[in-house]
Amino acid sequence: GTLSTPLEITVGASNSFAVEPALLSVPTTDRIDVRFTPTKLGRAWVVVTPSASLVEPPSRARMVTNVGAVGALSCRVSGAEIQATQQSYALSGCQLDPGQIYALYVYVEDHRFNTDGTLSRTVFVKVIRSNNFAISPVLVTLPTLDGFDVRFQATVPGRAWAMAVDAIGGSGVTSLSIRSLQGALGGPECYFQDVPIDDSVQIWNFTDCNFQDMKTYMMFVYVEAWPSVEGDGMLSGPMIASFFDASNISADQSSSDLSPVLIVEDIPIVSNWFREDPRQTGPASPNGATLTLRAAHTQGLLFMLLTRYRPQVSSEVVYNGWNAVGGPGCQKQGVSIDDQVTTVQLSECGLLRGRYYYAFAYVTGPEGGLNGTLSPAVEIFVPTASNNFAMEPRLLATPRISGVQFSFAATQEFGLAWVMMIEAWKAHELTIAGVKSFTNAVGNSNCRRASLAIGTATQEVVLAES
Repeated sequence: GTLSTPLEITVGASNSFAVEPALLSVPTTDRIDVRFTPTKLGRAWVVVTPSASLVEPPSRARMVTNVGAVGALSCRVSGAEIQATQQSYALSGCQLDPGQIYALYVYVEDHRFNTDGTLSRTVFVKVIRSNNFAISPVLVTLPTLDGFDVRFQATVPGRAWAMAVDAIGGSGVTSLSIRSLQGALGGPECYFQDVPIDDSVQIWNFTDCNFQDMKTYMMFVYVEAWPSVEGDGMLSGPMIASFFDASNISADQSSSDLSPVLIVEDIPIVSNWFREDPRQTGPASPNGATLTLRAAHTQGLLFMLLTRYRPQVSSEVVYNGWNAVGGPGCQKQGVSIDDQVTTVQLSECGLLRGRYYYAFAYVTGPEGGLNGTLSPAVEIFVPTASNNFAMEPRLLATPRISGVQFSFAATQEFGLAWVMMIEAWKAHELTIAGVKSFTNAVGNSNCRRASLAIGTATQEVVLAES
């Protein structure tokens, strides 16, 4: 008999995206606006998940059951009817933490509920803090049992809150709890609530705190812009003071009228601090990241590292380079700095794509030591890919022997693209390296593109033999 040539049978997804999901506005702690366009009628699911999903996106079955979704039911879409036109959704009640990275996914299929549809690319969601510290809060005087003085500077005008709490409850202070002064100690002169501030240096005096000896306290400052979404500002790290009565260990106890000696621990006068806290500039890569900062003094030393362990980081950890990732180029140890904006390049880091890390900087005076200032954590996320498709390639005209015309769009403002055609039966052998080297490509040099400069605008490409 005669064996026929193969008949190609393609089992495609029951629905897909004509336009991939994208954010319509800047996310807030409560709301995310997203839009997308499916290829046909069907149903859609939308979820916002914690950053852990950036390493392993959810399966179709988990999308349908909303496994891992954050926020209230209003912060997700479950099997909503969709048309083959642009679909827009306003997700609310999401309860997002400012500064943290989240992942939004959309899943579409037809009406048969066979979980045979298409999961979107990852849409990264990060709530930008409405305000931050240009100068992190520091104690400018030694605290007494009555009170203390704090200096700080916000990046933009807005509102500020500040309070002192018992150290036992300090770990539970959040941007929302400080707004309601939950756990605040002392009288009305020992806390500040919803106080208007500008972007100049603030020095606040706290009195009538009624601190007690033999106890430890934490002081916090929180700033927001105005107007803003409640809780989208920046909460400072704790300023810690411990008091104890040392009169019983005094070297001279001959006089019966000696007053108790108040000793304050862990609060030396700082030798240096930040006029501008560290900030990431540009996207991170597996090789590392670039940050900028500005110290207060004309002479000082900088210590910086990247780590996966945010809660365990202290001034001593950064000063000694403990728990740092990467090679020698991925941390700075005792680098001389002045009071100008400093750009720090961390390299040789060996970071993994799809994961997030934390950068910490610590500055001291020229003599070094542990009486400097530790910066807030800077979250560094390494994208799962250096670039992605905002719009998948699509044909603009019927392919002909003379050539093929199509378009696509990328997500990054600056990038490169490689284009080639290959016989369909060899497509399963394709790799990224193979595309860049044009392995098994058909046609001559006019039928491919190498290192094509691209941006976020839609690219139209024509491949032709001549």
